[in-house]
Amino acid sequence: CSAVAFTMANLYLNHNNNIDPVIFMEVAKALDAIAFPEGVMVMKMSEIADIFDLNAEGVDCTVDKKTGFVEHEDLISVIDDKEAVLLIAVSSDVFGSHMLLVRDYSDDGYYINDPANPEHSATVWPFEDIEKDIRYYWKVTKK
Repeated sequence: CSAVAFTMANLYLNHNNNIDPVIFMEVAKALDAIAFPEGVMVMKMSEIADIFDLNAEGVDCTVDKKTGFVEHEDLISVIDDKEAVLLIAVSSDVFGSHMLLVRDYSDDGYYINDPANPEHSATVWPFEDIEKDIRYYWKVTKK
């Protein structure tokens, strides 16, 4: 899921298709950033992003936020700044342990691209339905 979500972020920010999930995974493997069964180690996301001329800044809501969960205002701020947001759900009831891309928001909720579930991607998610599932997120920007 991280390879597909990151590829979508790259396409959104760089408007090109210079990477695909296979290339992303090859880079992750070269950086020794693969952990099983979790997949790509999120602590290496900044290194991977750097190779593709992107910046990736991780936010650990369990440390940085009073609630321990993602905050609505933070997500809106990142989206309004035209940055990509990669959400990391941790053993949630809705998403499982998973990485997702937030593509936009409205008064009704968030529009999420879920690499593993087209129904999730077609759903508008009210913040209240996802806030307790998201413990970490990545702000991805162009260099």
